[in-house]
Amino acid sequence: MLETYDLITAAEILECQQKKILSEWAKGVISVVMDFGDAPGHQRPTAIYSARMFIDATTEADSAEFFNRFTRDDSRDAYFKGNEAREREINNELSQMIVRQYGYSIFTVSGHQRQSSSINADSLGRDVIETTADVFGLWKVSYSDFSRQSVQEYFTLTPAYSDQLGVTALFTPSPHDKSHALNKKNLRIAEPDMETMRDILSGRYGKQKITATPAPHGGIERWALEREKILAAALYVLHHYPDEVGKSFRSHADCIDRYSWIFWDNKPAPDPERVAKILSDATRPPDEWGILGGNAKRPTQHLTQPHEIKTENGKN
Repeated sequence: MLETYDLITAAEILECQQKKILSEWAKGVISVVMDFGDAPGHQRPTAIYSARMFIDATTEADSAEFFNRFTRDDSRDAYFKGNEAREREINNELSQMIVRQYGYSIFTVSGHQRQSSSINADSLGRDVIETTADVFGLWKVSYSDFSRQSVQEYFTLTPAYSDQLGVTALFTPSPHDKSHALNKKNLRIAEPDMETMRDILSGRYGKQKITATPAPHGGIERWALEREKILAAALYVLHHYPDEVGKSFRSHADCIDRYSWIFWDNKPAPDPERVAKILSDATRPPDEWGILGGNAKRPTQHLTQPHEIKTENGKN
């Protein structure tokens, strides 16, 4: 396992303040991880952490085959036809566990977890497997989730030190387990990012390297594309996850944030508060916009009202 350090130890080793580490994390210069323990071997782990897993089947073709091959209905059908050999073959297949490792991130899907899985097409035409998985090893956490820890229960996990972009997990820590809550005590810095921090603090980290992936900046074309993506995401989650959208613009924005990996490919998604303002404007005529149309400085009101779009005669 890659060597990691908690923030207190990392700051002492680097001889800097913790806020300097957090600042570089916020800028996307370094990664911060959470440790979910060693992968299961011959003995069952003392602690198991389950997460809601989303797997892009277009990059994991064998995973799609694994989830599609047999179902409990096939087993029952073989049973009622008296085909014991076929029934035994299917049940053996269904009991198999899938194990995947990307970089230092590992997840497993057991037979019973597989039964509650589904494969759905997303807006980009990809087949996405939704399942429950047990996570192990190091997983990267995002600063955007950390900054919203007081207002959301879950946070996103992505593979650490891996180029795999087709795997994302949503993890909700148990209220009884404080060791994996998203707070500073549980964050860790791995050695590759410790080395980056040493370069930054010594001045060896070049300006060009720091600005290689700048935050999105202003520009009419960029803003128009981002706005289209936000509105497309709004319609997508409303269609596929209506029960999670809620009754307010903010709850709709939070739902978009939960599935932001679909549209932003695990890159930082727009702030939910800003998304809520855009959704609010989208239900009003242009002369009442507060953020669309270049009116970002105007105050936007009624962000928690039910977001119903009405026709001219007042009907929904």
